[in-house]
Amino acid sequence: MNIDFAKQKEEYYKAILSGVYIDPDYQSKKVACKVCKDDFYYINSKEELLKLIEETLKDNENFPIEMIKLMTRFYYPGADSIYFHEKEGICSCCYANKPKDSFRKMIKTLFKM
Repeated sequence: MNIDFAKQKEEYYKAILSGVYIDPDYQSKKVACKVCKDDFYYINSKEELLKLIEETLKDNENFPIEMIKLMTRFYYPGADSIYFHEKEGICSCCYANKPKDSFRKMIKTLFKM
């Protein structure tokens, strides 16, 4: 019995893709974080991805850190997560490090409603 692993893998990838919603109107774009001003990319092509890799990865740096930097700078159609908070216009790093509202401020906000 011969198993065609290449065909099985292709079917596996197609099954994953069929379970992912991809916005038909998705467009490439670049936005800047309102806090740190770093660019975040919505990519839609191999060329855009390769250019971003070239711009982001540095030969003499710590490779795992460089990969984290790369992965948090872009979104592609069908990705599971996005590292940019569109509503607030800030990257995930700035969002994670922004000052949190105090408990007192949250209570005041609730009672104003």
